Amino acid sequence: MALLEGALLLANFVVGASSCPAAPLTGDSVGAVAVGAPVSRVRARCEVVRDTTELDSEAMPQRVLYVRVGADTITAEVADGKVWRINVADSRLQTADGIHVGSPLRALVSDARPSGLVGEGELYVVSAARCGMSFLVDPTPSRLGRRWNADALRSLSRRTVIKRILLTGCKAA
Repeated sequence: MALLEGALLLANFVVGASSCPAAPLTGDSVGAVAVGAPVSRVRARCEVVRDTTELDSEAMPQRVLYVRVGADTITAEVADGKVWRINVADSRLQTADGIHVGSPLRALVSDARPSGLVGEGELYVVSAARCGMSFLVDPTPSRLGRRWNADALRSLSRRTVIKRILLTGCKAA
């Protein structure tokens, strides 16, 4: 009997709450999963499919939560027991104006002052109009060592799309 109770307790701990409802992406959150939220709050509100440690892009161990949001799963990177970055790689989750993974880059280039940032050998687009959001583009341009202003971004192939969206939190100025 004690073994069965222990198994049920473990199952409840692993599964946690049900899927969080899908909500528009903001620079701070996707639904109930917010940058800065303690892991305990995420677990109480959402189904955490997996809580694990993975190597980040610099081969450093990083705690990562796989969290069900709507019909999708996002990853929430954790530092000091709190979400510090949210990674969206599915096209069903989108901003209020419809920007999602798979959207053409030109949808972002019309924003106020878009610019490109190179990191880990990839190009990310940021914009003052989308505080706390970074958009990884695909394919990665062959010439990364240039200044990525709006004109340079517009010069990329019309086939360039958003591959991933990172949410890092929008701090009020």
